[in-house]
Order: sequence, then structure tokens, then C-alpha cells
Amino acid sequence: MNRTIRIMALFVMGFVITLATGELHTTGWGYGVPLPWKTDPAADCPSPFSSGPCPLIVNGSFVYNWFFFVLDVLFYMAIGYGLLLAFRKFKQPSPSSPGA
Repeated sequence: MNRTIRIMALFVMGFVITLATGELHTTGWGYGVPLPWKTDPAADCPSPFSSGPCPLIVNGSFVYNWFFFVLDVLFYMAIGYGLLLAFRKFKQPSPSSPGA
């Protein structure tokens, strides 16, 4: 398999897995595993009974940390690359096997 195609496939898989984990709510920090790259500003606001409005609400939308998003993609790419190397090593016949 061509190296460029392999890297592109790892990138696509890392990107898709990162998007999928963006729906998982981590412990009070936001959404995303292992780094929270998507936060809900409404969840971080004080109670409506406390004084003052929440300054973070932007039309009720999420706030994204693109640096953490890229780190998550690279994290899942590294996992995929490690699995690919392990699979290739597992599939290669050993030098002492009779059919080699």
C-alpha cells in the first residue's frame, strides 16, 4: 500500500473517530476524548437565579477548541499507525518458518 494513501486513510479514520468522540461528554470539561475540544457555554453558566447573564452564550451554540481537535486527530492517527504496524508484524511469516 502506498505510504501517502496509508497516511490519508489514517487521517480520515482519526478525523471520523474524533468527530464521533465529540459527542461524548467528559467530566465537566466539555465534549471529546481524550481532550475536550467542544464545550457547551450554556452548561458553564451560573444558574438563572444568580445575578448577571452568562457572557459566554453565543446563540446557544458550542465553542470549539481547534488545537485540541487537531491533537485528538493526531492521537487517533498514532493509535491507528501502531495497530497497523502490529498487524503487519503479525502477518509477516517468521524467518524460521519452513515456507519462507
